[in-house]
Amino acid sequence: MKKNIVKVIAFVLMLCMVLPMAACGGGEKENTAPINESALIDALLNQVEYDSVLVEAENAGRMFQDMPEGATVTVYSGTGYCADEVVVVKLLKESDSELAIKSIKYHIQQMRDQFASYNTAELPKIDGAVIWDSGLLVIACVTNDHAAAKELLKNPPRLTGDAPDDTTVTTLPGTTVPMTTLPVTTVPPTTAPGNLNSDGYPAIISDDTNVRTFSACYVVGNMAYEMYSYNSGAAEYYAELVSHVADQLAGEATVYSLIIPTAIGVVFPDNLKDQVYDAQIPQGQKIDEVYAMMSDNVVGVNCFDRLMQHRDEYLYFRTDWHWTGTGAYYAYEQFCADKGITPYTMEQRQCSVFEGYLGGLYTQTTGGDSALRQTPDTVYAYHCYNDVDMVYTTSGGSSYSWPVIMDVSGYDATGKYLCFAAGDQPYAKFTNPAVTDGSVAIVVKESFGNVLMSYVADHYSTVYEIDYRHWNGDLVSFAREVGATDILFANNIGMVRSSYLIGMMDKIIN
Repeated sequence: MKKNIVKVIAFVLMLCMVLPMAACGGGEKENTAPINESALIDALLNQVEYDSVLVEAENAGRMFQDMPEGATVTVYSGTGYCADEVVVVKLLKESDSELAIKSIKYHIQQMRDQFASYNTAELPKIDGAVIWDSGLLVIACVTNDHAAAKELLKNPPRLTGDAPDDTTVTTLPGTTVPMTTLPVTTVPPTTAPGNLNSDGYPAIISDDTNVRTFSACYVVGNMAYEMYSYNSGAAEYYAELVSHVADQLAGEATVYSLIIPTAIGVVFPDNLKDQVYDAQIPQGQKIDEVYAMMSDNVVGVNCFDRLMQHRDEYLYFRTDWHWTGTGAYYAYEQFCADKGITPYTMEQRQCSVFEGYLGGLYTQTTGGDSALRQTPDTVYAYHCYNDVDMVYTTSGGSSYSWPVIMDVSGYDATGKYLCFAAGDQPYAKFTNPAVTDGSVAIVVKESFGNVLMSYVADHYSTVYEIDYRHWNGDLVSFAREVGATDILFANNIGMVRSSYLIGMMDKIIN
């Protein structure tokens, strides 16, 4: 309970740290004429500069939690690789504006958490998000052109008159300050060989009982665990999207859903779970609950039990939220079991080893937690069994031939995870000459899916990898165009709680 209070306090502080700006000139008569909403939105979209073209998102209201009843939400966003966004909320009563702003701020915080993992260059833009409140209309604007957005919102077009508006413009501050910094220890969590916990899985016991809490993770000894919470509304939204694809393609392609557990739900020390509520949430059970909400046309791949059976192995990085090649392999085994095919073993595959990896959770601790820094991760990257060709396409449309497993031995300490399938590219095509049956798979994923590609590509003639955060196509139409026989949604359970990310996936599902 104690750690929940810490997290809530941190979020409340984030909501309260708002910098007010003067909205009207001294001595000028207030203009109470109605705001010309359509002209204001048009001006925001066309007079403010963005790094990508903004288009209206479908089902935008599903991207926001706890929005006031009756609120109408419209979102204009760009490519997934850019954070640029305009949010327009129309309310039934002015007293709802406070709740609407809180919902928008939570949405922006979710956005920041995600961009911190794959495009940190966007963080200043998100930290400078402009939020405007005129009572019945609340607008948020994420752009590098902060000054233009603020000026436009301070002086919005009106149906009559053009005097400055009596509204409030605020700037959302950054949220990277850690909640707590406790003494550093280098004692790692340890396993108890041959011992099982109360659930019948290998026991993990930590000699270090000091749980250090940061803004996005907990650290025990020299291992970090990304924070986790379950959002039933977002989970239902995710289930609906996957089900929609499966129902649309029923009889044409088989849709698989692989929801990937995170480290805190699998390898957090058994003897410390009572200190951290996040670790007590049964991720395997929650995955089953999401699958129960999906259409009968979806095959749910629950790798949780298989990972738990091997939880005393190196399944997740110590300094990063991602799983390792070993963890992904066990999920691949489960996928093969559910599909009815035989996996290639790890022993059959070449393995490249890259030492000295310091991942995203390390960078989110204060100045780089010293216990994590002293024991960096090693990346074990398992190659395809077959000779698979890969070509990826960037957000700008350029295509490059690339190895499925790249030699990143010369990359800096934070870049080692890029060895897997060229990182987070919008689109990639894998061609396997060893499989001649014409089978075609599409993998819809975020960064956890990168590690799976060298495994999945062995079993199809062609595999298309789509990162829904960056790709702008129509998934169902694309599946029919390429003759897809299987579609695999491979996303970590943290994504399934994020209405922001699910909203981005919604953009490719019509």
